[in-house]
Amino acid sequence: MKYIYLYIIYVIAIFALKTFVAYLSFKIDKKRKYAFTDLFIWKDELFDSAVVSLIIILIMIFFSHIQFANAMAVIVLALINSYYFLIVPLRALSQKKKYLKNEEIESFFRNEGYSYRIRIIKGKIENAFATGVFPFTKTILIGESLCEKMTNNELKGVVFHEIGHLKLGHLYKMFFLNMVSSIILVFLYSFSTDIIESHHYRDTIMEPVIVALVGLTYGVIAFILIPYFFQRRLEYQADAFAVRKVGAEQYVQTLEKLNEITENKMMKGSVTHPSLKDRIKNAYETR
Repeated sequence: MKYIYLYIIYVIAIFALKTFVAYLSFKIDKKRKYAFTDLFIWKDELFDSAVVSLIIILIMIFFSHIQFANAMAVIVLALINSYYFLIVPLRALSQKKKYLKNEEIESFFRNEGYSYRIRIIKGKIENAFATGVFPFTKTILIGESLCEKMTNNELKGVVFHEIGHLKLGHLYKMFFLNMVSSIILVFLYSFSTDIIESHHYRDTIMEPVIVALVGLTYGVIAFILIPYFFQRRLEYQADAFAVRKVGAEQYVQTLEKLNEITENKMMKGSVTHPSLKDRIKNAYETR
């Protein structure tokens, strides 16, 4: 692969964009010292990103003379985008001081027929996450704040929502979409390289402009279009799964309590999540 530095730019840009989007997704209260920890284990992610990026760059350099370099790029970029599917659950199962096991919660859901691992994230995380695509890595992470501020029934609604993501195969679908976005990125890279070479834009002002446009195009596809049109639908489905387990009234109470805990962050929703009003409507319409 001839111009390896373009790949390096793409790799760095992906993680910079991820961090930036995560930062904008939360209202940061500068008066609270723990506020920035709301960016879900951000230190771990940045560290892992740096290590994985370095490995990927070395792999690409090593395979740069092979015809299957683009295929290798797709594979390694898919691994980058699969952070929450692969690395996070392994961290949760290995870092026992940061991710606490809760036998009481696990036992309840085991009796309900769900044998997923459940870990409590120490700190001020006010959210819950379903992680893992392989059977031995499927883990549900719950912020310690939720356990402290929610009743048992409300907490059950949160966990059933995350179980819904796992039972309905949502993580597999998102993993597939990450693969698709990686293929798109490699295609855009090849396309931009052809334009730069055919029009003799190398080492001119047009080269960074084209790279920037390609990065912007990929960012819109991977971080706006895919989440908005696909991930929102998955949230509705996970909500419906939880409603069938705890009932509409109880689940709506869970949503309202979660909105209260997060200081009304759920009211307007986000690129990946519908608004609170739409989620409540969906809960009552679920049969």
